[in-house]
Amino acid sequence: GGLKGRYAQGALDWELSLFDMRFDNLVIRENVGNLPSLANAGKERFRGGEFELDWHACPDLLLLFNYSWHEAKFTDYSRLNGGVLQQLAGKSLELSPRDLAGAGFIFAPAEGLQASAVVRYVGERFLNKSNTARATAYTTLDASIGYAFSGWMLALRAKNLTDRRDPVAESELGDAQFYTLPGRASWIELS
Repeated sequence: GGLKGRYAQGALDWELSLFDMRFDNLVIRENVGNLPSLANAGKERFRGGEFELDWHACPDLLLLFNYSWHEAKFTDYSRLNGGVLQQLAGKSLELSPRDLAGAGFIFAPAEGLQASAVVRYVGERFLNKSNTARATAYTTLDASIGYAFSGWMLALRAKNLTDRRDPVAESELGDAQFYTLPGRASWIELS
């Protein structure tokens, strides 16, 4: 369910949503005989809420804020772990942060100097189904500066200026192997 609103002739927009989903038979990655495989994860519950606020402070300036709270838990999943049956009910799904947030600004007149900056926060999450290995929270920063003229745009853009390389997705190659956040990158763009 959700609500959204718009005020001040569209200058201020907000959205709020809440969800509660229950899954049966979610397919997840699992190690079977020390080889990467897929397994039926029994039952899970995903619930949370999200809030977003966009404010056009003036025609050329947009300020943004968002926050999400997610809870992704196993409600009934038994698996063999080292030859022992392990029940994961109540454990969080791995790599599922509880808190996510972002804030930023976009200054984009039709002609002249343009700029933007966006900060993103990803909260703590577990790296394994047993919830014994915790990954710390991290923050990234993206930014750009450019100039618009005669229908053209020349810009310097940068992603992940904080150069965080945290684990963000589980690899299909095996247990405890992860893909990391791409490192710092910058480029010049003409469009």
